[in-house]
Amino acid sequence: MKVLFNILTLIFFLSQASYVLAQEKEPKVLRMNAVSTLDNESNPCFFTYKDKKGILFTSNRKSDALSSHVDIDGYNISDLYFAEISESGTLKKAKNIDELNTKKHEAASCLNSDGSVIYISKNIKAKKNISAPDRFGIFYSTLEDGYWSVPTEFEHNSKDDKGYSIVGPAISPDGKTLVFYSDMDDPDNKDLFMSKLDLYGNWSKPTNLGPTINTSGAERYPSFDAEGNLYFSSTGYSKNRGWDILRAKLKNDGTWDTPELLPEPINSKYDDFGIATIDGENGYLSSNRNKKTGDDLYSFFLPKDKTPEFTDCKPNKKRHLCYYVYDDNINMENGDPYRFDWLFDDGTKLSGQKVKKCFPKPDTYLFTLNITDTLANEVFKKVSEGSIVVEDIQTPFIISKDIYKKHQTIKLSAVQQELVPFKITEYYWLVDGKKVELGEKVSFVFDEPGTYRITLGVIGDPDNPKEKRCVYKEIEVK
Repeated sequence: MKVLFNILTLIFFLSQASYVLAQEKEPKVLRMNAVSTLDNESNPCFFTYKDKKGILFTSNRKSDALSSHVDIDGYNISDLYFAEISESGTLKKAKNIDELNTKKHEAASCLNSDGSVIYISKNIKAKKNISAPDRFGIFYSTLEDGYWSVPTEFEHNSKDDKGYSIVGPAISPDGKTLVFYSDMDDPDNKDLFMSKLDLYGNWSKPTNLGPTINTSGAERYPSFDAEGNLYFSSTGYSKNRGWDILRAKLKNDGTWDTPELLPEPINSKYDDFGIATIDGENGYLSSNRNKKTGDDLYSFFLPKDKTPEFTDCKPNKKRHLCYYVYDDNINMENGDPYRFDWLFDDGTKLSGQKVKKCFPKPDTYLFTLNITDTLANEVFKKVSEGSIVVEDIQTPFIISKDIYKKHQTIKLSAVQQELVPFKITEYYWLVDGKKVELGEKVSFVFDEPGTYRITLGVIGDPDNPKEKRCVYKEIEVK
């Protein structure tokens, strides 16, 4: 089946940004009481149902139907539910989507950006080996004249009764990349995989997203925002915690950058997973942080990081206008009537085998070293000629030691060197590319040994890109 995309794709996707909470100044998470029950609710995604904008999510709550709603093992069957989003961003009472649900499990789902194709996780009954456990696969339907078509099976679902499962589809904003989690590489662990849509409407063989994304833990519940940044949950990025939500930013080459943990209160000490967001600032997630009610849906507000981007940073180097100049190739005995005379092209004359010369500004200065006969008061010998380059360093400077111990408080301070051609108004400190602190002086502690790159970025006028500089320094923690 070939999936077509029209010019409404991006417009529809970006319009979902109206699904927001009232903007707060600080990060905020709010339980959606109208849809959260004592059963489990999880994996929200944006969905328009009968012209109402809302959230599609998975729940194993008991059905209102008269028919049985448990599987062969006695567990509640999970279905897809819809909850309309109110003007304040909260969710209204949920409704079972009968036209998408069956007597089987329906779980984690997503839509393409114009809402015309839905991808759903469904369980697949064993056909030959009835004792084999159910597998999961991805199915997709198209919206045609207001009705969803009969689901089509994703071509890379396992055909083996004892084969792998494919779960949790997430489709990129352009509709050409499908990400999901699967145990196809390792029956005991699930990783994130990717499949690409070609020009003929065929999906490529799934490929593992590799060590940039996947860890020795488990990765699940992928989703995208409008910019193509990838969100997912993992047990492998933090210690002594359960599932955490991460974001991997989309790079210019179409790959994703090293994932970063979303901050508290988005992540908690409990399981946090399954996130739906358009702009990375507002959205919905699922979490079991309320232990009395299990997995519930929450709305969140996460202010965007306003840290300026610092690129092409220079190594940390202190400004120097004064230098010691010396010559140790000639030895003279005490009492010899000779003197070292240094003549600089700025008119300065200094005497001595080792002299300190301070220059007025960055430039290249020429010098001549003569040996003068003090008795005859004339040049006895011209020893050498050369030049000294005084660098034009227009960066700040990091003051710190090079080596620290773990758990030791590390104090860093910035120096505005006189050569920085603007007055510094803001200081940004980053460790391995992530913001740590603001201010001229900062302190923090490293719990793990290793080599860390400290970057100091400074700006003058925030609206003037020329008034921005950065330097870096590597420190070792033992």
